Amino acid sequence: MGERVCSETHRGVVELVTPHSTVSGVIAELAATRTEIESALMPEGLSVAASGAHPTTTWEEVDVSPAVRHQLVLATMVGLARREPTFALHVHVAVPDPYDAVRLMARLRWRLPLLLALSANSPFWQGRHVGVASTRTALFGAFPRTGLPPRFAG
Repeated sequence: MGERVCSETHRGVVELVTPHSTVSGVIAELAATRTEIESALMPEGLSVAASGAHPTTTWEEVDVSPAVRHQLVLATMVGLARREPTFALHVHVAVPDPYDAVRLMARLRWRLPLLLALSANSPFWQGRHVGVASTRTALFGAFPRTGLPPRFAG
């Protein structure tokens, strides 16, 4: 699948790379790539899943990808890297002008609670219902550069 699929922090997870200038282009390519992955996994008795956090895996079972980038995460954040077997949809949006990026973040900031509520899909962690809708949010709170972005006046 070439450059459309690459490793993620955990060995059992892949990242789909779908650079597009339109939402419809991303949707079409994600659907096609997921179908292609499902077809490749089916003969092995495996299937595709997406969730904010793996519902049953324990930290002892997490196998970190051998890719250099992911080994660096493991070396610098040992316990955190093993604790968090996530496999979720996240979208990166490129904004070429830094001033436009700051303005965009300021306008989106008040909508973040709604986006979080819509994305809450991980009530289980290590085989247990943990009483929250988004285990991923709680787990990621320990990582640097997570949570609400700072507010900028300009």
